[in-house]
Amino acid sequence: MIIRPFEPDDIDEVLSIEQLCFNRSDSYYRQNEDYLRRFYTTETTFVSTIKRNVIGFGTHTFPDSDPMIRFYVKRTNDYITSDFYTIEREIKGDLYAYSRGDGPDCKVFYEQFPNEFNDKRYKIKEKDVQLAMMCVHPEYRRHGIGKALVKKRLESAKEQGSIAAFVNCWDVSPSQYLYEALGFLRIAHFGPAWADGSGTIVMGAFLEKLL
Repeated sequence: MIIRPFEPDDIDEVLSIEQLCFNRSDSYYRQNEDYLRRFYTTETTFVSTIKRNVIGFGTHTFPDSDPMIRFYVKRTNDYITSDFYTIEREIKGDLYAYSRGDGPDCKVFYEQFPNEFNDKRYKIKEKDVQLAMMCVHPEYRRHGIGKALVKKRLESAKEQGSIAAFVNCWDVSPSQYLYEALGFLRIAHFGPAWADGSGTIVMGAFLEKLL
């Protein structure tokens, strides 16, 4: 297996794997084709290959390069430093905006975990890496490919000046255990974040302790 930077010619294989992992419709890809082709770049995406075939990929970004990520970074900072009532108001506002209709009345859950991020009230820096989407073809899972993709992105981020890395995990996804095994700490658990009532786990790690 080889892990290398994404190349434009990889896009069709990457989108095929993404569709397998997220079960999105063909119409989604037709409607978002231009955005997706801009989203996956040589600077922010690594692919894993076997015999030149792409079998997995992982993306990352930085707060100083993406307005949308700056929004999520502000939220992550809130989850580290804010009180429950502030978080509750934000979550209910999000749910209402997403047209669930039960935002003002839903029961919000929010938990902080004791660790160095919360103890120090750490504020995310402009160069701290945000790990985004990662997918591995179902036929090649449980072979360490996901772990290798995470490590490659962390090494690249450290070279670019990152002090810490952050990732948001769906709380029913096994991905949280992969990041935990690599040394990531649980910072906060909050929700509901999805229509089924499940939540999100914010995790982080200081790169000097991982690499």
